[in-house]
Amino acid sequence: MIDEAEATEPEPEIITEERFEHPLGRRAADLFHRLHEHSDSEQWLPENPQAEYPVLEVINSTMWVGPKLAGALTGGRWPPELQNCASTIVRLKRAHGYIDDALNAAESGQEDSLIAPIHLGPAVVDLTDIAQEIRRLIAELRERLDREDTADS
Repeated sequence: MIDEAEATEPEPEIITEERFEHPLGRRAADLFHRLHEHSDSEQWLPENPQAEYPVLEVINSTMWVGPKLAGALTGGRWPPELQNCASTIVRLKRAHGYIDDALNAAESGQEDSLIAPIHLGPAVVDLTDIAQEIRRLIAELRERLDREDTADS
């Protein structure tokens, strides 16, 4: 029975890889949780806000960044295998799109003074930093694909 259990026991490096969480995905998830908590404690949202309400858009857009980054970056090795580079770029671009939406909504929220600058400023800085890192990762993958195309020619 012990022999059977040992035979089905995953290799330690597989366990580590499955539990790997990219720091950028964690950072995005932490930002969402921080915004959500502040939204509740500071009562940023009116009762039954419209979907287009800027504060709600900031929170909802930020909520989707973490999962998109997790799909692109978590559970695997960096850089991904060559055959996965294109799909990783697509996921990273989707995450970046959500950041753009959040930043646009934050600008609207700032114009209407819906979020205190003490909370909005750090959130915008974090979103901008995450966006910059996503652009860097996309550029790295594109360069890798270009090198492979050049080598094949």
